[in-house]
Amino acid sequence: MYKLKATPLDIDGSFVFDWSPVVDERGLFSRLFCERELRDQCGIVRPFVQGNYSTNTMRGTLRGLHFLAAPKLEGKLVRCLRGEVQDIFVDLRLNSPTRLQYVNITLSAQNGKMIYVPPGCAHGYLTLSQEADVFYLVQEHYEKEFDRALAWNDPDLNLPWTRFDEYQLSERDRLAPEFSKFEVSDFLEI
Repeated sequence: MYKLKATPLDIDGSFVFDWSPVVDERGLFSRLFCERELRDQCGIVRPFVQGNYSTNTMRGTLRGLHFLAAPKLEGKLVRCLRGEVQDIFVDLRLNSPTRLQYVNITLSAQNGKMIYVPPGCAHGYLTLSQEADVFYLVQEHYEKEFDRALAWNDPDLNLPWTRFDEYQLSERDRLAPEFSKFEVSDFLEI
């Protein structure tokens, strides 16, 4: 009845979850997270240690591409709770058969989709609605020394971001280096 349905995505170890809300005269009820379903359907056993919430008040806000450098293992469960975002993540893992490939998916309050971004991927999203709230659970505690940002517009990655006349970016994301500028030691081996 409340079960999350997992479907593998093109990057090894990544999934999209579809919701099955129960709707009645009061509104709806839906499961956002279930450790047992993640384990049984996807083999995800590493616990989630932190929950993060982001609110965005301008269409065209781009956050990312962010990742934690090796040896940190930051997998993420990401869901848009209000509005709509274009979510993109890129596989940066050494020896991965999908290295430097990406997933591009729309997450919205309306479609209720949630994704699992495996450790070793750079993740970001672009707000497609005027207001968008994003909630995500992570599998690693934040440590500033391992925090990295990858250029969202790296020409070698050629990511298909929705076009806006202007993007709202933090200084960190505006100045993030291209993939070729990183050290191999920043990336996880699989």
